[in-house]
This record gives sequence, structure tokens and C-alpha cells, in this order.
Amino acid sequence: MEIVTIENKKEWDALLSRCENVNILQTWEYGEAKQNVEGWIPVRNLITDGDKPIGIAQTLVRKIPLFRGIVRINRGPLILSGHCTPHYDMSLKILDFLYNYWVKQKKMILFIAPNILKDEIDNEKLQELGYNTTHNDAWASILIDLSPDEVTLRKNLHQKWRNLLNKSEKMNLQLEICPLNKRL
Repeated sequence: MEIVTIENKKEWDALLSRCENVNILQTWEYGEAKQNVEGWIPVRNLITDGDKPIGIAQTLVRKIPLFRGIVRINRGPLILSGHCTPHYDMSLKILDFLYNYWVKQKKMILFIAPNILKDEIDNEKLQELGYNTTHNDAWASILIDLSPDEVTLRKNLHQKWRNLLNKSEKMNLQLEICPLNKRL
């Protein structure tokens, strides 16, 4: 396996559009925001198996004096669609590769919150790969169906969120609703 750095937003967005379960933490814009606000350096990688692209991961890097640095992968890697290998097996293969690349080769400290469900991967398998697992829930997420019209979406919001949305709009913040096929 190899890792190729992607330095072009258009190319990164095209790769993201080939993945399932894409999340905001792997978008180009999120990496730029983390760099501008907190000083993390986004490194966007395509993972290949031979000449076949299999996954991507946006890694946030921070150099630390006396250490080579810390790397964080939030809700990644993402698997490119169209593979015969089951998602579970492909995830393990890429997680193994990323551990070897960042920890063993680059000698960096790796923190990762993989883009997998809690019960989707066995903790013993992760430990065999070199990962130490935590037993606390560091994050939670949900999926929201945005296909209903805007009126219905607003009506279904909890009153607190609806009030906050109204307040943000009065402050000239804007809500954009984009069709799913035009999200990237």
C-alpha cells in the first residue's frame, strides 16, 4: 500500500464524492478551518493498493517541540466505493497501513476516531494493529433527512433549535439547502 498527498481541492472533492458516509470532518473546508483557527496542518491522503485507489483520509498534523508531532484523523479513513472487499476488511487494512505509516515510519503520535460504528469493528482487532481504545464516547452523530421542504424541516425542529435558527437569520447568517447531488 502507498499514500499519495492530494493538494488540490477539486481533486479532493472528487474523491470525497466517491465515498459513502462522508462527514464534515473529512472535508477540505474543515481542514482549512482547523488550520486557520487552531494551527493544525491538514494533510489529505489518497491510500492506494498497488495502482488501485481504496480510501482517503484527511489527517491533521501538529508539530511539537522535542517530538516529531501529533496526528489526528477524525471520522476517517473513508473507503472509496466500488470495491469487492467488505467494508470491515478494507477498514482494517487501511487502519493497519495508517498506523504503520504515521507511528512506525513517521514516529508520530496518532489519535484516530475511525469512521466506523462502535460495534462494527472488534476492539481486539484494533489492539492487534497497535491501537489503544478508549471506553468513553468522545462524540456522537446523527443522520438527518434533508429531503423535506424547508417549511417542514423548520416545523420539525425542537423549539430551542428553531429559535436559534431564527436568531441567526436576524443576524444575517444564512442557511443554504443544497440538493444532495450538488453537495460537493
